[in-house]
This record gives sequence, structure tokens and C-alpha cells, in this order.
Amino acid sequence: MEDQVEVIKSNKGGMKVIHKGYMYTVHKKRQCGGIRWRCAQRSLHCKGSISTGVDGPPKVNMPHNHLPDLHSVALARGRQSDDFGSLSHLLDVKFEEDPGIHLLIGKG
Repeated sequence: MEDQVEVIKSNKGGMKVIHKGYMYTVHKKRQCGGIRWRCAQRSLHCKGSISTGVDGPPKVNMPHNHLPDLHSVALARGRQSDDFGSLSHLLDVKFEEDPGIHLLIGKG
């Protein structure tokens, strides 16, 4: 169970994952269906990153320059009201354009 990732909602409505006490945000979606995640503690100049795929455990690409932040992880879990579902489902998600965005930028 320790090699599993937990998907949560970020403060800005995106997605984050928690793995072994560290939080990550999406860095790149790969053509093969995987996602590369980078450490959410970039203010500490941390280059920690992991990659997730459709199957198998997450792969650690770069180590962290700090200890896990269990307090921030607990706070992030406490803010959750919606569930993103399984990681496999997220890998298949297609991001669609929000039709309301045209009203904000003066189109349509």
C-alpha cells in the first residue's frame, strides 16, 4: 500500500497526488498515457518528481531535498470535498475547453 498514490484536489481545482508523505502537482502528461509529477514544494527549490502510469507502482525520478511534510498532507486531505477517483481514470481524462471562458475574454 505504501507504493500507492492518493489523488486529491489542489487549492486551484487541479489535481495533486500524495506519495509517501510528499505532495506532487502535474508537470507533464505523456503520450504513452503516464503523468510526470513534480514536488509541490518548489519554493524550497525541490526537484523531487515521480512518474505514474496506467499500471504498476509510481517511479521516483528525482529525490527530494526536504523531509515529507505530513502536516501539509493532513491539511490537504482535510480540505477535500470531491473525489477524483482512481489514477487509471485520471490518465484517460480529456481536458475540454470551458465554454464560459469565451465570455471572460470577449469571444462569443
